[in-house]
Amino acid sequence: MKQAPVYSKDSGDNLVFKARNGDVSAFEALVVAHRSDLYRFALGMSGGNADIASDALQEALVKAFLNIRSFRGDAAFSTWLWRVIRNEIHAIYRKQKPGRLVSLEDTLEQPEDAAPGPSDQVLREERIRSVRYLVAKLSPKLREIITLVDLMEYSYEETAEKLGISVGTVRSRLFRAREKFSRLVEKYRELF
Repeated sequence: MKQAPVYSKDSGDNLVFKARNGDVSAFEALVVAHRSDLYRFALGMSGGNADIASDALQEALVKAFLNIRSFRGDAAFSTWLWRVIRNEIHAIYRKQKPGRLVSLEDTLEQPEDAAPGPSDQVLREERIRSVRYLVAKLSPKLREIITLVDLMEYSYEETAEKLGISVGTVRSRLFRAREKFSRLVEKYRELF
């Protein structure tokens, strides 16, 4: 059994050491660099539902802070953090009834504070909402792969690291995700 590394003040991971000892500002400094990408991931996984994405991110960050002592250092802190948000998204889906996470009406609804722009911008936003709606119809494993690789443009290697799977598994899941997504685009052609 692998023993968890001991974090000391001299280890070079001073922020991790401080965060593991309850320093909120050290934890915030660790999270700052990843917060935007984590939110985009949660948004993609929730089919574009900003409320669910925000709630998932908030809940995941609280859980990460409360459980930072479980971070063993086997991987980078960022990898551990990605796994926490991923687990939180999956927990939300397990609590929801199938097909109830996001509706077409929710997805196509304009935010109140959105300023009207040129027609190209409006068209682009409609397509993004349509894509998010269809991505939300995929299984969680396929949704996370297509979100990370195609929507967030992470490499296969980066995706494999964030999800704790092999590059080969990323490739095969991505193939299946794109295949199913293409079928959904055909089925919901009117969205495009």
